[in-house]
Amino acid sequence: MTDIGWARADAPRVRRGPPTGLEAQAVVREQPRLGKDAALMLDITGRISAANAAAALLLGRPLGTLCGLAASALMPQLPFAADTPGYNMAYAIFHTGDARWQPHQAIAADGRRVAIELVLACSSLEGRRVITLSLRPAAPQSREAP
Repeated sequence: MTDIGWARADAPRVRRGPPTGLEAQAVVREQPRLGKDAALMLDITGRISAANAAAALLLGRPLGTLCGLAASALMPQLPFAADTPGYNMAYAIFHTGDARWQPHQAIAADGRRVAIELVLACSSLEGRRVITLSLRPAAPQSREAP
């Protein structure tokens, strides 16, 4: 499995200011590399519980701001809601079987729309059900979709 450099919601917060020592090494590991997958991990309420630097770059948001956000706030086409965890998992499980890249739009921090494609996957992590979104920029033919 490829290391995709997760930043987790339950991870300790890094202090403000330029990183030093071990913090600098961690920041270097978090930088997106060519070919590195953009990924978000959601809990069953549809909130982002982990993200990587490639996802932050693709979504036009600082990495530290992604954890805790509702995925549907960033990608309004996703039907996840905090009060429907069972439906959220059913939707994700249904679409996991596809393993096809689906066109979506994301909303960057500045409000602009970003054409992306995503694949959903469900799994268990530390005894909890999670939804993983693999993301990539939309293919040129997908960008013209209404």
